[in-house]
Formats: sequence, structure tokens, C-alpha cells
Amino acid sequence: MKYGDLIQFDPIDSVVQLRDANKLSAAHTLVNTYVISEEMVERLTQLAIPQMQFEQPVDNKGLLVVGNYGTGKSHLLSVVSSLAAEASWRPGLNHAGVRDAASPIAGRFKVIRTEIGATTMSLRDVLVAELEEQLEKLSVEYVFPEAGTITSHKRAFEDMMAKFGEVFPEHGLLLVVDELLDYLRTRKDQELTLDLSFLREVGEICKDLRFRFMAGVQEAIFDSPRFAFVADSIRWVKDRFEQILIARSDVKFVVAERLLKKTTEQQAKIRDYLMPFAKYYGGLNERMDEFVRPFPVHPDYIDTFDRVTVMEKREVLKTLSIGMKGILGKDVPQDEPGLIAFDSYWNTLKQNASFRAIPEIRAVIDCSQVLESRIENAITRKQYKPMALRLIHALSVHRLTTGSIYAPIGASAEELRDRLCLFDPLIAELGSDEPDKDLQTHVETVLREIHKTVSGQFISFNADNRQFYLDLRELLHQSFLCHDGKGPVPEQIHADVSTKRKELRNLPKDDPTLIAKARDRWYVPDPNKAGDLEKLREKTLLKEFVKKYGRDLWAWIWRRIGLEKPESYREYGAGFFGTKPTQSHRPEAAQLFFHRLKKFEEYKEVKKKLKVFRLEAVRAGFKKAWQECDYSVIVAVANKIPNNVLEEDPKLLMWYDQTVTRMGGE
Repeated sequence: MKYGDLIQFDPIDSVVQLRDANKLSAAHTLVNTYVISEEMVERLTQLAIPQMQFEQPVDNKGLLVVGNYGTGKSHLLSVVSSLAAEASWRPGLNHAGVRDAASPIAGRFKVIRTEIGATTMSLRDVLVAELEEQLEKLSVEYVFPEAGTITSHKRAFEDMMAKFGEVFPEHGLLLVVDELLDYLRTRKDQELTLDLSFLREVGEICKDLRFRFMAGVQEAIFDSPRFAFVADSIRWVKDRFEQILIARSDVKFVVAERLLKKTTEQQAKIRDYLMPFAKYYGGLNERMDEFVRPFPVHPDYIDTFDRVTVMEKREVLKTLSIGMKGILGKDVPQDEPGLIAFDSYWNTLKQNASFRAIPEIRAVIDCSQVLESRIENAITRKQYKPMALRLIHALSVHRLTTGSIYAPIGASAEELRDRLCLFDPLIAELGSDEPDKDLQTHVETVLREIHKTVSGQFISFNADNRQFYLDLRELLHQSFLCHDGKGPVPEQIHADVSTKRKELRNLPKDDPTLIAKARDRWYVPDPNKAGDLEKLREKTLLKEFVKKYGRDLWAWIWRRIGLEKPESYREYGAGFFGTKPTQSHRPEAAQLFFHRLKKFEEYKEVKKKLKVFRLEAVRAGFKKAWQECDYSVIVAVANKIPNNVLEEDPKLLMWYDQTVTRMGGE
């Protein structure tokens, strides 16, 4: 069975541009391919269409379609405007309720579409110029008066619609604008105030005339902190506009019902395929419909992608389309869930060259590459390598979802198990009554192996929430400098901060407000600046000091907490990875860990190494001991058999490593 047998793949290869709908063939395709979730049905039938129609007198307002890049905002604008322009396309809508509700607006408008690009023109001049040009093409002759000669635009729009009505007495005029928010963000304070005043007037005009206005924006401008300084103007605009929000669930619906649409028979096959794996994951049974509809995309893929704060959302559907094309002809694996999870996006994300200029994001990429290289070349348990690389990719993506890349926030082994649907066929051989816990322990085992392979660098464990996360502090200290709030703000930080915070633009680099915002931010050292060179020299000297005296410092710390110095300084770190609540990063857990090791050493001294034994009997004994949670027996017997036998038998090694993880050892 191949992936192509389980889905009716309809690729989304390009991003919809609003002006595409000006072409009849493209508009017809856009209407026919638009899938409508139940939430969007309500927004269209209860909000958009009633506000656009002009048969029944209501307090008509302007419309703002709000959605991030890649959520289908431009597609929705194209569909609504195409229906308004051509009634014959209404039967192509794939939802009967929307088809019926759209009757009052279908074919009732002449439509003008525009996208605002890079311009210094005022909003009034941009829209007026577009209206004049397009009306002329419709044989409507009207020229707006100069802005400086009028006190209100309402009379000008009334005159325009009067001219329009002479040519099209049965129609209304619909103006559709995309990328409005990007334009408003470029405007200076006084310019923005005038633009918002004009936008408010446009919304008011919709009440009394057969003129309608729709615009697409990337966020709810009424709640944006970027426009807080014009709060009064925003409030007036809000009173004359309604918002149509495109939610994350709408994007999931597009994935399930267009990109990866399935027949009832295909859904049944997928359900039968996933059912045997359900026992290994928390909530998969309860969420089975969620998994079946977007299969083979994991339902949490979109949620995680949406939280990657540094990435535009424009490419999510296109990225999934490209990924699906690569696997359609491949067999669906029978020994693991064949799902595409969010870790698969890391390779695409790290290729974004613009990230290399941002120290924090560059640190995530560099950290991930170091971890990958160590795992590829130095991991001792080779059979763990595929899962280890997936975990590194997942933690790298997750690091960019937390707002701050320094926060000790990550994902627990349980979360990683479920959100990636990680699996190892040998888990089924463990034979316990809690296969989900067995798989969780295996994930912890692989994470512990990663930690051991990289000597505890770049990956940490938060004992308070039992989450694993990429720890970038060491890498940042190695490669970058941190602004301490003393002296002028470095150019890199100044450029980044002033770009994001309009009120900080054009401030001198020694301005106290700018310095306060720049403090504790990282930047790439400039080798041409004496100050940066001096700081690099200090860091090098400190690193040499720690390298020379670090072990003595550690020994002193160990004595202070009442423990003898361990043979390996990583042994104490192994206490991070226990699954029992009592085994956390505390001296008591370390004492328990060393006490167990001592007992095991005593046991080995009493018993001799096994020279002749039956491998099948050892496997049977390990399985029985695992089922009874008698972990000490597994460890004791493992210590008596030759190490190469343990290392070369995947099943024995699985039981042994799982046992060590459960016991909190290394």
C-alpha cells in the first residue's frame, strides 16, 4: 500500500495573488478549489454576505479579512469578489449553505481589485488613483477632487457612485485591497493618522451607498501594539468595520479537505492502519479522526508551525505540497506510523539564509548542526541514531516557538513521543501492559544517549517541568558578545531593535531608552573595533582558566554538597534523566544513584561472569523481569554476560537501556 493509494492529492504549488482573480479562468478555479470549514461558513453567511448585500437596508460596514501569511486570506478575498462579479460561479462553491446564502451578492457588483506595494503615496491617493483608472475601463468617467480642496470624502464618493449608477444602475461597486497592514506599517505618525481617518470615511460610506470595501490584513490592526499611539483613530475605524478572522482550524481544514482529501473508503483504510499503533500514544484513540483527516500529516504540525515566531506562515501549504509529492509513490511503512511531523520542517527552516544575520537564530542553527554532527559520528548506540536526529530537529524547531530562545522551556519525552509519533518496532518485544510508558522510556533513553554523546553540551533538562530543550548559552558565549548596557548600542542591535520598535527609530546610540532595550541582547563581534576585540580576549582567558582549574572547582563543589568526587563528572548529570519523581537533579538523587552503583559492584564481585549460556533464555528472563518491573535482575544479569553479546543483540540492548533509564542511571 502506497501513500498515493490513501489520499486524493491536490497540490497547492503557488501562493494566491488577489489580482489572479481578474482572469476569468483563474477566478473560476479559485472558487471551485476553495474549501470552507464550518467556522468559515458561519463567518461568511452571518457576517460577510449580510454586510455586502444592498437589497435589505442595514448598517453596512467595511470588511477586514484577518489572517497570517499562508492561511488563505488572499484566496478568500478572491473567492468573495469573484462571486460578487459573476453569478454563474456560485454553483461551484463546495458548501450548499454558502451557495444559498450568496444569492443576494452573486453577480451584483463590478469589482476592482488592488494590492498596495512599496509606495510613499497616501492611502487616499493610492485608492483614488486605482478607482479612477479602473472606472475609466468600465466607461465611468469620474475624477476625484484634490485632497486639499475638500473637507470630507463622502460627497466625492456620492458623486462617483452617481456616475457609476448611470452606467450600471443594477450593480454595486466593490473595492478589494490586499496587503493593507504592510502598507500601514510603513507610514509615519502624521501620515498614519490621516490614512486611518480616510479608512474610517470609507467604512462610513458603505452604509449609505452601493459601495463596498474589503481589505486583507495580517493581524487584527485594532489590537496591534504597533498602532497604540493612534488608539483614538483606530477606535473610530473599528466602529465602521467588521473582521472576518481566519483561524488555525481553517488552515487544518484546507489541508484535510483539499490538499489531502480522502474518500470514506480511504479514511477507513487509514483508521485500520493507525489503530494498532494507538496503544503506544496518549490520546491517539480519542483523536483518531484528527489523525485520519490530514493523514499523513500529523495534526500538530500546523499548530507548531504557527508558533514559530521568526517564520512567515506563507509557505506552510506549499511546503506540505512539496513534501507530499516526494512520498506519494512510497510504501506506507507497516512497522511504524508513517506520519509527517513538525521535525521534518527543520531542514527547510535552517536553509533560510536571512537567519544567519540574527545571532539568536544563528545560534539555534549552529547548535543543531553541532548536535547532528556529534550524533552522526560519535553515538555509541547506532540503532538510536535515526530517532536521535529526529529529536534534535524537533527540539530545534521547538526552540523557535518559545518567544525567548534562552528560556528553560522545551518538550517532555511524553510530548515528543506523541507530537512526533516516534516509534521503534522493538518496543513491541518488551511485552509489558503499558506500551505507551515503554515507548516514553525509550524516548528518554535516546535523549539520555544524546546527552552522553555530546557530554552534556547544548541540551539540558528542566527538572521542574521534566522538559528537554536546546541550551544555547554556551554557544552564544563562544561565538557572540552580549551588550551589558554600558556604552553605545552596537550597530547590529540598533538596527534590529529600531526595525521592530518604531518609537526607537532615529535615536542616538547612547540614548538611555535605546540602551535599556538593547541590554542583554547578543551581537556578532566586529573584529575592526577595539572594544569587541578586548571582550573577545577576556572570554578567551576565562575559557582557559576554566579549562585549567575547572575540575578542581567541581571537586570543591562536590565536597560542599557532601559527596565524594565521582569518577565521571557526567554521572551526576545522569540523575536528570530518571523517570521516577524522586530521581531529579538533587544531591539525594545522586546519593541514591551512587548507592545503587555500589550495590551492583558488590553483586558483580560475588557472582562470576557467565561463559556458557543460552541467549534465548536471557531474552526470556529479561522480558519476564521487565514485565514484573524487577529492573535490578536485568542489570545484574547484563553485567555477567559478555559486553559484545549485549551490544550486538538489539532486543537485549533495548531491555537493558530501558531499564537503566527507568532506574535513573547512565
